[in-house]
Amino acid sequence: MNTAPPPAFGDPPPPDLTQHAAVLRPPARQWPVHCGMIALDITGFARRADPHLQLHLRQALYRITHEACRSAGLDWDACHREDRGDGLLLIAPPAAGVHILLHPLVGHLLAGLRAHNKVAGRSARLRLRMAVHAGFVYADPYGVTGTAVNHLFRLLEAPAFKAAATGDLALIVSGYLYEEAAVHRLGLPGPDRLTPLTITSKETRTVAWTWQPTGPRPDRLARALQQDGRPPRRQRRQRR
Repeated sequence: MNTAPPPAFGDPPPPDLTQHAAVLRPPARQWPVHCGMIALDITGFARRADPHLQLHLRQALYRITHEACRSAGLDWDACHREDRGDGLLLIAPPAAGVHILLHPLVGHLLAGLRAHNKVAGRSARLRLRMAVHAGFVYADPYGVTGTAVNHLFRLLEAPAFKAAATGDLALIVSGYLYEEAAVHRLGLPGPDRLTPLTITSKETRTVAWTWQPTGPRPDRLARALQQDGRPPRRQRRQRR
């Protein structure tokens, strides 16, 4: 018989380690564990202040992502997931191939977004930014951490990437993962259309690669590059 007293009102519940143990701490390996990971963010979420609309957008995000994972052959239940309010973090299990996060997952996400937006009203249209990276992940009772996770969100939140994102889905791939995918011929979406982008975000300065179904408007991209630390072009001298 369990005689332990119930937790007092307001006390945090005991941490549940089941999810982290199953995904990130397989019995045969010591952590940290090398995993592929994605972060998704709903563009313009805070500007739509109606809580019912925000709930609708969140439900659409999870439905589309879940269906895309299933179609891509990525086990949703085997992934570590963390809700971010206006987005989510998803870390694939170590046994899953990182290439799945590039192809075919990106294509299935885009198809789901377009199907949703085709019937959605203007205020309920969904646009996503997506960052993809891979690296070592540490788990504890509260979630996950590691420089790879930090780097993933630096890419996602970079001002240059936000300004360049114009379509239903904007993708940014870390330089590390891009090089690995190129060497091993993993499935990059439209590799001839991937664009290098210099990212400066907090302590991070790197070159990542972006892709979206329709290219960014040149004026927005130019302003973004200047915000991220690239020197603006010299203005031509005006003739007197």
